[in-house]
Amino acid sequence: MSTRATYQFKNLIGEKFTVYIHHDGYPEGASMYLYNSCQGEPSDCNVNTFIRANKKAELTGSHESHGDTEYRYNIWIDDMTKTKMIEGYKREIPVINGVYQKPQWVTIYFGELIQFMRQHDFLITAAPNQLLQETHNGR
Repeated sequence: MSTRATYQFKNLIGEKFTVYIHHDGYPEGASMYLYNSCQGEPSDCNVNTFIRANKKAELTGSHESHGDTEYRYNIWIDDMTKTKMIEGYKREIPVINGVYQKPQWVTIYFGELIQFMRQHDFLITAAPNQLLQETHNGR
């Protein structure tokens, strides 16, 4: 089963670039994709490195361009601390009295990108060459 996600990168002048990947959008998979793009150095992570490092990544118009995504991630540099930040959201569809309600985006993470990768073990245990190999082989 596919777990689709979009990744939106905001650069220093406020431009936003959104990338879509059809598989592995859950936090552990997102952490792997982000790790691949920066090789463990969060300050190097941007839309260009993300697309180059992740074969299945494709530019898209916005988070809303794909109505079937389950996760959304926003990545930017904090102006005050100059730290790479990430916020993640999961789409949930509430059910009230057996009736499906309008989908809602629930925050699942807000903080430093390096901590996000550590939380999902990719900064500590992953070998960079192995991750790149797995991503390009479609695993």
